[in-house]
Amino acid sequence: NKTAPDIQDFSKSWLANSLIKIPELTSMVSEMGLEVVEDRDLVNEYKIIEVNYRNKKPAIQPFGGRTHQGWMGSKWRQRLTVEGKIKYNLVVLKKLDGDDNDRDAECKAVPAIPGANGTAFTSTHTE
Repeated sequence: NKTAPDIQDFSKSWLANSLIKIPELTSMVSEMGLEVVEDRDLVNEYKIIEVNYRNKKPAIQPFGGRTHQGWMGSKWRQRLTVEGKIKYNLVVLKKLDGDDNDRDAECKAVPAIPGANGTAFTSTHTE
């Protein structure tokens, strides 16, 4: 639920102004002439909850002046990831026409990487 208070707190503290689910992203990019060719769940693939977070949800209690955006955002990201409310995916996009040499078309929402078969970026989405 993107409007839940904890998701909104994460969004504000991490400056993630656009939380999106993969089906929403797929629909959006298809209107731009792109298709999702790969969707990798980085949380499961790299065991982020077990390895990085040691299966622990942090308390969101600033201490010692630690109230800045980076600290708050990282704590919210850890908590919501462990709770299964957000995930990180690596998404690879490719132009629908398949012509890798045609770089005249410009998508301002997703930057093109010259020489790449697709464009990759990390996406955060709620369950």
